Amino acid sequence: MKANNRIHQTARSAAALSRHVGCAAGGAGRWATNDRTGVKDMEEKQIDKDYLLSIHAALTGMHNTIITARFAVAGLYVAASAFLVTALPSDGRPVFITASWIALLGLSLTVALWLLEIRNVCLLENLDDRGRIIEEEFKPCASQGFFHLMANQPIGPKIPFFPRKTSWSCIPYGKKAKPIMSYIFSHSTGLSLIYLFGVIFWVRVLWIS
Repeated sequence: MKANNRIHQTARSAAALSRHVGCAAGGAGRWATNDRTGVKDMEEKQIDKDYLLSIHAALTGMHNTIITARFAVAGLYVAASAFLVTALPSDGRPVFITASWIALLGLSLTVALWLLEIRNVCLLENLDDRGRIIEEEFKPCASQGFFHLMANQPIGPKIPFFPRKTSWSCIPYGKKAKPIMSYIFSHSTGLSLIYLFGVIFWVRVLWIS
């Protein structure tokens, strides 16, 4: 009997020990799984961050390329217009092409390049919007981003014949005047005026020819 009791006690102790070992192994397994999950989440977040940074860099590069192209096209347009003006017929000079055709060519060129300028402005606005969305993902540094700086410039334009740069807070009704002033003193307005004057000039030439 005593031998049987010892055998039963030994069996119960072995079973309890196996249960403890199983629980310990299960806990270790869950801990290892959670640890791997945490590492995987961190890796995915880092990949997402790197992906957003690469998109932001591409948007910035495209933004700068469009800006450069706008001024290059405007400069070439002024040169082309000057060439067409010199080609206009004058008294005592043989005419190879009539003034009407030159005016139509200049007008067509002006309208085509103005349409491209409007499209470029649209592209820039979309790039700026997407760039600010990406910069919002990197708070609290979003306000220091390139596209946020372009959209919220703290210093106002330097008005001609005034020696100092103006802060928006120094301008009367600064907050209300900022959108209007920013629109007037902008690259888009300046380039649009160039094309507008070109349209007026070539329409006038076409009218009198």
